[in-house]
Amino acid sequence: VKYVHADSLSIKIGKWSYFYQNGQLSAVEEYDSTGTRLQVDYFEPDGSKSPEDAIIERMPEFPGGETELMQFLGKHIRYPKKDKRKNIQGKVLAKFDVDRNGSVQNMDIVKSLSPLIDAECIRVINLMPDWKPGRAFNRNVKVTYFLPVQFTLW
Repeated sequence: VKYVHADSLSIKIGKWSYFYQNGQLSAVEEYDSTGTRLQVDYFEPDGSKSPEDAIIERMPEFPGGETELMQFLGKHIRYPKKDKRKNIQGKVLAKFDVDRNGSVQNMDIVKSLSPLIDAECIRVINLMPDWKPGRAFNRNVKVTYFLPVQFTLW
C-alpha cells in the first residue's frame, strides 16, 4: 500500500496502490479530499486490467463459520407473537453488504414473509459482529451476501 496522505481519522486521500505478494500491481484507487473514492482500477496477476464483474475468490465469512452463524440466528431471532398466533411460517431472503472491513451494511429483504418477521430479520442482522471480508485479486472487497432465514413453528 502506498500511503499518500491521511488525516487523523485515517481517511484515504489521493492515489493508493495495492500489490500482489510478488510485487505486481493489483489495484489503484483514487480518493478526493473528503475520502470519497472517485475511481478504482483492478489488475490481474499478469498485469492486465480486471473486468468490472470480477469473480470473488473468497466469500465473506461470519466469525466462526456457518455453524456459528446459525447459532447466532437461533440465539437472537424472536418469532413475532402476532405472526406466531397467525401461524405465519416460511422463508425470508435477506441481503446485505459485507464491506472491505467486514462491516455489515445496507440490509434489505428480497423475499418477504410478513412486515413483522422482515423487521425481526433486519434487527438481528444489525446485531451481527463484523465478518471476515470477501477477497478478490489479493484484496478485501465488498460483497453482497444473501441469507435465507427459515421461520417454522414447532
